Amino acid sequence: SSRKAVVKAGKPVTAEQVSASLNAGRLLEAKQLAEAYLRHGGADAGKLLTNIEQRMKTEAVHVFARGSHSFRHEQLAKAIDDWSRAVALQPDEGEYREALHRAEQMQERLSVLRGKTESPPSTASEQQGVE
Repeated sequence: SSRKAVVKAGKPVTAEQVSASLNAGRLLEAKQLAEAYLRHGGADAGKLLTNIEQRMKTEAVHVFARGSHSFRHEQLAKAIDDWSRAVALQPDEGEYREALHRAEQMQERLSVLRGKTESPPSTASEQQGVE
């Protein structure tokens, strides 16, 4: 029927499966399913794909902003996680890739610097000369 498409493994993809992935927030999976559905003549596949791509763009903007907030608050690991998600959702967005690249470089440098620190950081009482 026109409501089914076939993925590489030979299993049919239905509009309901695409919608279920989309509604569950599994946007990358939903896009892959919708593309398979479209390739095999699924009814309204183009409309589904457009909806998914818009959701992916919106989500990418949101997680990129959240990553930027984390970065400004010196939460580098959280920023990298969010920016990685933004890049996965919108791989052609140069700003997202560049921010992720810079943050990953910074994380590597910090890791190297921490590795070179042989003594533990001093405590506040040691800094004040209190024994």
